[in-house]
Amino acid sequence: MDQVQSRVQNAITSLLEKLDREYLRQIQGDMYRCNAKCCDDESLGMDRVQRCIEGCSAPLTSSQKYIEGEISNFQNRLQRCAYQCQDNTRDKVTPSSTEAEMAGYKSEMETCIIQCADDHICVADNMLVRMRETLKVAHGKQQQPSPVIPQGGVAPGKLPGLGGLPSGVAPSFPRQMPAGASPLGMPMGPRLGGDE
Repeated sequence: MDQVQSRVQNAITSLLEKLDREYLRQIQGDMYRCNAKCCDDESLGMDRVQRCIEGCSAPLTSSQKYIEGEISNFQNRLQRCAYQCQDNTRDKVTPSSTEAEMAGYKSEMETCIIQCADDHICVADNMLVRMRETLKVAHGKQQQPSPVIPQGGVAPGKLPGLGGLPSGVAPSFPRQMPAGASPLGMPMGPRLGGDE
C-alpha cells in the first residue's frame, strides 16, 4: 500500500509543480511588480495604497484557494473510493470466516484500493487540464490594466465562482502535499471483522 500512496503523492506533486511553473510563479511575480507600482504612486493616500496592494494580491490568493479546493476534492473522492473497498470487504466477513478466507478478502480489498488509486491518477490528468484553463483566465485578468479603486471601494481580481478573499498579502501555497499526509486520507490496514 505504500507504493500506492507514493504513486498518488507523485501524481499530485507533479500536478502542483506544473501549475507552479506555468502559472503561479508568473502570477506571484506580477503581484509583486503591481505592489511596487502601488507603493511608487505618491498621489495615493495610505488607505488607497493598501486597497491597491490587496487588488494586486487578489489573483494569486484566489488562484491558491482554487487549487487547494481542487486538491481537497480529489483527496475526498479518493478516500471515499478506498473506504467503499473496505466496506465491501467487511460485508463478506462472517464470524465463521476462515484465515484463508480473511487473507483472500484482504487481497481483494487491496486490489480494489489499487484500482481506486489508478482511476484517480487518471482523474488528476483531467483535473490539470481544467485547472490550467481556470488559471489562464485568472492570469489574463491580472494582465489587464489596473482599474482605479474608488474611495471605500473593493479591489477587483476574484476568479469566477469564488467567494470573498482575505485581505492583505497572499498566503504562501504549499507546492506539494504536506509531509506525512496520506493521499488516501485513511489508515491503510484492513477494517475487517469490526471497528477498532
